[in-house]
Amino acid sequence: MKHVRTVKPIAYLLGLAGGTLFIVLLIRERAEQVGLAIARVGWGLLALALYHLVQTLSDAVGCCAAGGHFPVESGIGVSPGQLT
Repeated sequence: MKHVRTVKPIAYLLGLAGGTLFIVLLIRERAEQVGLAIARVGWGLLALALYHLVQTLSDAVGCCAAGGHFPVESGIGVSPGQLT
């Protein structure tokens, strides 16, 4: 289970880096301007987010239906239950 022990810290590190990048970009581009851009897009942004949510959920259901394992070509080689 060496892979499982290295996946979690990497996932946390990348998540922290993504959150930090998000905050830096908000500060750099001014949160007010970002809010105005999102408001200008309006309901289209929500529709796009829902489309991607349905797509992601269907991928997860397909993965579970295939036996709950990640594809061999992904290089992970563990089932989702082993990552918790």
